[in-house]
Amino acid sequence: MNAKLLIVIALIVPMLSAISYAVCDPLKCPEQSRITGSTYCKDGNVYSPYLDYYCSYNECVSRAGEKIIEQCNFGCSVGTCITCNQTACQEKNGFYGGRFCRDNDVRSIYRDYSCSSDKGCDYTETERTVETCKDSTCTEGKCGLCDPSVCNSRDGFYDEDYCNIDNDVYKVYRDYSCDLDRCVFKRAEIKMADCSFNCEAGKCTATLCDAGCDSRDGFAGQPYCKGNDVYRKFRDYFCKLNNCDFNETERKVESCASCANGSCVVAPAVIKERLLEFNLTFSSITEDVKITRQPGRVYNGFLFGKNDIAINMDAFLQTLNFAVTGTNKLGALEVSVDGAVVLTADGRGSYSVPVNKYAKSVRISATSSGFVFWVPALYDLNNIELMARQTKIPESISSFIVGPEYAKFRYGDILLSENITAFLNGNMVTKNAFGKNFLKLDENEIKFVSKGPLSGKAALRIAYEE
Repeated sequence: MNAKLLIVIALIVPMLSAISYAVCDPLKCPEQSRITGSTYCKDGNVYSPYLDYYCSYNECVSRAGEKIIEQCNFGCSVGTCITCNQTACQEKNGFYGGRFCRDNDVRSIYRDYSCSSDKGCDYTETERTVETCKDSTCTEGKCGLCDPSVCNSRDGFYDEDYCNIDNDVYKVYRDYSCDLDRCVFKRAEIKMADCSFNCEAGKCTATLCDAGCDSRDGFAGQPYCKGNDVYRKFRDYFCKLNNCDFNETERKVESCASCANGSCVVAPAVIKERLLEFNLTFSSITEDVKITRQPGRVYNGFLFGKNDIAINMDAFLQTLNFAVTGTNKLGALEVSVDGAVVLTADGRGSYSVPVNKYAKSVRISATSSGFVFWVPALYDLNNIELMARQTKIPESISSFIVGPEYAKFRYGDILLSENITAFLNGNMVTKNAFGKNFLKLDENEIKFVSKGPLSGKAALRIAYEE
């Protein structure tokens, strides 16, 4: 073998050896992964096209897929999280403020809430009728005294013509008048026609007395008082020759404790109100808190699946601290705050991540081990703590006793300042009114919750029959 051939062989053999043992770097190859397009909505969250690089045998290759960019609490629209809960927003619909009079009606302001793209949960206000004062006037937000002009305008005939027991045509007339705060009427039977022979179905007929005469038995005339009871004349009809004649007797119609104008006297119900007033002051309290999490392991691999450490919160996150006590370095450790990566690491040690922003969730995860299908990327974490600052609005809780007014309860309502919500014995008062089922016979609890720092007033009213 000549010298030139030996030199060529000596050069080729090392090159082949280098090519045979070249390998893909599992740490640097995934670093080429990237987002490749605009965000879009999927399963109620924000996603984006994603090009994922990984080692396949000895080469760094890529595959097209997708990646979640942000998890949305209230759904997704046009590639962006929706920030308003439509259901919770519309549950706030109801009457707000006090009642007032307009056009002899009791009215109040009604708020219709809906989600607005630029204002969040917003509302429109309309004026609605709460009660129509038919026979009385509206005064200071409630139906008051009887209005004589309105009451008297209801005078007139009612119902159809009918045959009375005297065999003539009659019709009922009502004469309305004010009795203190009530519009009442006196009933009178007015004769509309004298029948020479007979009356049937409210009309005079030319029929002579027959067997139908006896069916006309009944009361005649107006009721009247006798002692404390109500009496009325009763006619017993019978045929006498060709005439339908009758015998008239007196009968008790109703027993009363007291009688006046042919009717039992019933004392009108007296409605009383019990009013509880509350002066409310809500001040914000800011405090530093430390949120801790038990030690845990995060991992990610094709055959083993994925396990993350997720921490939900609702505060201003200052610092995230943790320690990595073990790792196989087959993938990177990622820390995300509200879906945005704030730290990428790949080794042991203690970490302190400054965040300094309002946050709702923190997630600690590992990237995939890539081509090493039988071994996942893993990290063991310890000493996990979040230093945060929370602002709270304290609640105002009061108690009161309900006694005799519970048994004769008529209605109840609560007048509130704006942005204050009331809970009566754990039940939210949604339309400023509540029923008897919201109350307890003895001790009751009312809780007021504010949306922010403010001072205001509230009043609870219980109306009952004396």
